Amino acid sequence: NEAVRKRIHSSQDLKAAINNRGSLTERGGAKKIQKKKKVKSGIQIINGGGSAPSSLNLTALEMESLIEKDTFNSPTNPEMKKISVFGYQLSKRQLGITASLFNGLWGGTNMIPLHYAAQEGYGGPSYVISFACGSMIICVVCWVLRFLFELYRLDGSIAKACHALPPFHVRQMWIPGAISGFLYSSGNFMCIISVTYLGQGVGYSFTQASMLISGLWGIFRFKEIEGRDRILKWLLSACVAVAGILWLSYEHA
Repeated sequence: NEAVRKRIHSSQDLKAAINNRGSLTERGGAKKIQKKKKVKSGIQIINGGGSAPSSLNLTALEMESLIEKDTFNSPTNPEMKKISVFGYQLSKRQLGITASLFNGLWGGTNMIPLHYAAQEGYGGPSYVISFACGSMIICVVCWVLRFLFELYRLDGSIAKACHALPPFHVRQMWIPGAISGFLYSSGNFMCIISVTYLGQGVGYSFTQASMLISGLWGIFRFKEIEGRDRILKWLLSACVAVAGILWLSYEHA
């Protein structure tokens, strides 16, 4: 209800609200018996039927303050097809595509400074430390901006703003986070070597073959793409991408 919604300032408050919620009642009056099961990543709500593991329309806990609270349990939006982000109504598909376009724009230009550094005689492994320093700085800046946003949203309360920041989940995330960081940094190191010796057009384009690997993981391990026709279309598109990569290699030769 509205009183509970006003008390939600962070992921911890949201979890407490979920715990106090108890069971849900369907529109027709039928009651669903729900069981709460603790998992490593938090609380997973499992109902007695064959529906999805969670029947609550919740967003990721780290993003709840950036999205208007009215979209959490809105009766007119049961499947949360529209998400209000800073006043803009976006579907999950639109939000995902927008984020992908942003990543393509910024990710596609992140090796441009390497081109100018090479003109000064710097490149290859010596560029890695500079790249790592830039990554650390932007990470700190993002956290500061998030804190300032929470400070503005919570009327200048420093304690509430600190409490509303996303938790680190160190105990749960240090192993998968460390593995992801190791894999990303190793791949990025090789990306710098590739751009140094093959150039932006060929070297960096080669490194984008990583999307083929992630796509195969999504199809065969995580079952994100289902249906024979869809999988065949994806594999056909992947073959076209591989052909383009091979074509670029001959152009460079």
